[in-house]
This record gives sequence, C-alpha cells and structure tokens, in this order.
Amino acid sequence: MSNFVKQRNLMNGAVIQSVYSANSYQTINNGTSYQDILSALATPWEISITPKSSTSVINLMANFQANLQRSTNGAFCGIRIQRKIGAGAYSTIFTPVTDSTGAFDYGMVAVGASSIVLISRYQLLIRDAPSTTSTVTYKFQISNRESTASPIFSINPDSITDGQSFVILDEVAVLS
Repeated sequence: MSNFVKQRNLMNGAVIQSVYSANSYQTINNGTSYQDILSALATPWEISITPKSSTSVINLMANFQANLQRSTNGAFCGIRIQRKIGAGAYSTIFTPVTDSTGAFDYGMVAVGASSIVLISRYQLLIRDAPSTTSTVTYKFQISNRESTASPIFSINPDSITDGQSFVILDEVAVLS
C-alpha cells in the first residue's frame, strides 16, 4: 500500500508538501521605497520551504490585511515578493505594476474626495520554479506610488482585532 501512496503523491500536479504562516504584526510605509513586511520582534516576515525535488514548483498564495490612506483623491501601492535560496541573497521574483512614480498594483481613486481610506484584502498568487532542493525563503515588501499627500500603506493595521495576513506555500510535483 505504501508504494501506491508514494507513486500517487508524485503524479504531475500533486501537492508534495504545504507550509502555512500567519502574521499579525503591523507594518506601515509612508514612502515610495520598498519596506519589508515585518513579523513579531520587528524582523522581516519570512516563510520557508525545502523542496523535495528540484523539478517541483512552488505555488505561493498570500492574503494580506491591508489599509491604504492618502489625503487626496487617490492612493496606490504595491507588494513585491523576494526569494532567497539557501544562504544566498534575496532577489525579486514578483514586482507589482509600476510606473515612473511608483507601484500602483492596488488602490483606488475617489474623484472629489478630500481624502480616501481603503481597507481590504490584498491577494497574490504566483507559481515559482526555484529548481533546487535547498531551502527557499520568501519575504514581502510594500511601497506607495507617491510620497506626497501623506500616503500610508499598512499591513495588519489593527493587530488586536482584525489585522492578520496569511501565506501558504505548496510544493507541487512537475514530472517530465
């Protein structure tokens, strides 16, 4: 019976393993530089997985509690994803839609309003192919599109009552 289970788990598209992380630490950015989303102890929120096969892909599913504010009629921001393999350096694997002013993957315009506040869930779904069996670590960074008119982009804005974000990493078998 164990051979059947092992063979079944290695079929194309089968989830080999899954890692989950939750974070309720508040991170605030009021500028256009990317800033790490933090976890408890004010360290970067990281989630790691060690692939069992170098041909696997990692499905990354992230759901962030987000709050975006600005004292004019529009506010935009974005979240980018960085990855490191083993003890290597981080590199960016996902960048939000960006123009010469900054990131604008997420936001809203309220014509005629003197200020806006947007509180919602920000979701990212990506498939990564790190081609390794070394530990793969992901982290997330936030940025506003503009630094004028007092922008505030926060993740987990109210960690006491409802501010919590989640990430799931699924290693998925991809056989040739």
